[in-house]
Amino acid sequence: DLMLANRYSEAASAVDAALEMFPTATVLYQLRAELFGAQRRFETAADYSLKTIQLWPGWLKPYYSRALYLMELDRFGEADQLLRKILV
Repeated sequence: DLMLANRYSEAASAVDAALEMFPTATVLYQLRAELFGAQRRFETAADYSLKTIQLWPGWLKPYYSRALYLMELDRFGEADQLLRKILV
């Protein structure tokens, strides 16, 4: 597993190639968000989590992930709204 081996650029290339073949594969957007998050690129990670939410609004994981990335960006109000959405 490239992500576990901290080989983020290789993992990102593999996910990007998969996204080109499967542009509506929601799980790939979430994986891409996690890769950006692991690289501390929180703004981009938050954007990919948002795309995941748009594609699959019923999946709770991207809401939580996006909230974590927003907290890293000191956007606590937005993060709070997402976390409340999960709990309600």
